[in-house]
Amino acid sequence: MDERIRNLMNERGHRELLMNVDDPDLEARTLAAIEILDRDGNGLRRDRAQRGEEFEIDGAHGVYFEEEVQRRYPEFPTRHGEWSWEDYLPSMSEG
Repeated sequence: MDERIRNLMNERGHRELLMNVDDPDLEARTLAAIEILDRDGNGLRRDRAQRGEEFEIDGAHGVYFEEEVQRRYPEFPTRHGEWSWEDYLPSMSEG
């Protein structure tokens, strides 16, 4: 479990979707989270889209990850040149 995931879920107000692998009621929590996502998925996506400033943070994580992979595993093929945080995000429609 990465503490960043816990922080993001708390920050976004989605604590009910957060669980740990050693939760004694993991099965029930997983089913509850699936029901929430099924019921409120579109609203959660809209909420995510309205947090535009987080896109830059998400993209920067890609930059840092690739740099760390290159540092630790120099033989691993990575892209060369200068890349912007925007290059690490999937393409999105205007909507």
